[in-house]
Amino acid sequence: MTKLKFTLHGSIVAVLAFSLLTTNIAPLTGCSSAQVATVENDLTKYAPVVVDALNLACDFDSSPVLCSTGTALINGDLAKLQPALTQYENDLAAGTATVAAYNVLNALFDTFESDSASILSLLRVSSGGSTQEAKNIVLSAETFLAVVEALWPGAPPVVTASLGMPQVAAPKPAPAQFASHLPSGVVFLRKATKSQKKAQARWVKQWTKEFNAAVDLAQSKHPKARLQKVTVCGALCGLGSAIGEFKFGGGDN
Repeated sequence: MTKLKFTLHGSIVAVLAFSLLTTNIAPLTGCSSAQVATVENDLTKYAPVVVDALNLACDFDSSPVLCSTGTALINGDLAKLQPALTQYENDLAAGTATVAAYNVLNALFDTFESDSASILSLLRVSSGGSTQEAKNIVLSAETFLAVVEALWPGAPPVVTASLGMPQVAAPKPAPAQFASHLPSGVVFLRKATKSQKKAQARWVKQWTKEFNAAVDLAQSKHPKARLQKVTVCGALCGLGSAIGEFKFGGGDN
C-alpha cells in the first residue's frame, strides 16, 4: 500500500466548508490575494478534512449514529463558530474585543473540536481503522487541526479592575485537544516573519498534496465513499506571486 509521510510543517488553511459538507462539489480555485490574506475569516470555504474521515468510517460501517448525524453536527458547529470568530476578529482589530466574547468563542471552538475528535475516533476504531488509507486521513486531519489551534486568536488585553469597577473575568485557555499532533520544524506564529510565512506556505502546499494523495488512495479502495480533495488557492500554495499575510484572521493576538 502507498504510505504517506506528512513531514513538512507550517501554518494553516481553515477547515470544513458548509457547501462541501453535504454535496459533492469540485475543489475551490481562484482565490484572490485579499482572500488569501485572511482565509481563516471564512471557515466555510475550505477543506472537508473531518467530513472525509466521517464518510470513510461510514463506508466501513454505516451503523453508528454519527453516520446519520455527523455531517449535521459539524455543520451546526460551524454555523455558530464562523460568525463568532468573524465578529471577534473584527472586535480584536478595533480594540473592542472582550474576554467574555473570547470565552464564548473558545467554548464554540471546543465543541467543534470535540465533535471532530469523535468523528476521527469513529474512523480509528472502525473495522477499517488499521488500513493505510484510514491512518492517512486521520493523521492528516489531526495534524491540520493542531495547526488551527496553534494559530487560534489570543485573548484581548485584560483591563485591570479599578476601584468601583467590576472585576474582569480571566480568559479561559484556548482549546488544544490536538496539540500533541502539532508538527515540529516550522514556527507557528500569528505574527510571522517573511521567512516564516514562506515556510508556512510551503507546508500548506505539501500538506495539501499529501492529503489529496490520501483521498485518492481511499477513494480507489472505497469508490462509494463521498470523499473530497482540498485545493488551497493563490499564494498559500506558491501559486501566486506573493506570500499572503498569514495569520488567523485580522488580529495580532
